Amino acid sequence: MTEVLIRQASTLLSANAAATVARQLAKDKGWETWVEYNQSDVLAWATCVTRKPGTNWYFVAQFVEDDERVYKVLGQKDAVLERWLARCDAHVFE
Repeated sequence: MTEVLIRQASTLLSANAAATVARQLAKDKGWETWVEYNQSDVLAWATCVTRKPGTNWYFVAQFVEDDERVYKVLGQKDAVLERWLARCDAHVFE
């Protein structure tokens, strides 16, 4: 799987709200979209994955706290979704 960071910025929206906006923008273009909200029990974390029609290119917008990172990813659908839409919970060790 190939992935390239194409943009990093700050957003004033919550992670879930920013992912919802990204999803709607992609849907308006006719792209397939997948969103995972509340990906962490510690951080405000959400991700929107979109697929450019007719290709294996995906754009991944990852929102963690007030950071936004957008990646361009080449890969197979199942692998891309498994990689980017997974949860990242904290585990307590005693």
